[in-house]
Amino acid sequence: SSRRRHTRYGTVTGVQTCALPISEKIKRDVVSLLSDAKKEPQFCGYNRATLVAAAVYLLTSENKTSIPQHKIAKEFGISDVSLRNCYFKLRVLRQKN
Repeated sequence: SSRRRHTRYGTVTGVQTCALPISEKIKRDVVSLLSDAKKEPQFCGYNRATLVAAAVYLLTSENKTSIPQHKIAKEFGISDVSLRNCYFKLRVLRQKN
């Protein structure tokens, strides 16, 4: 179904999605990372769901609370390939900052 459930996480990031086990700190970091990404031209082609999913994957991985990539992709309704491509670009951006 294309219907998405509304959660507190969705309201924080502007994306509605199913609930994932994500801490408040990660949620704040996702918003910050997305703010940085908006300034970079290499992220123009990604929709918001892909950017949020990749940020969630990156930040949960860094904090040892990793959620499997395929589960995040499914929750956000995006392909594993899109998630992975955006994830690698976000990782480079995060290392620069």
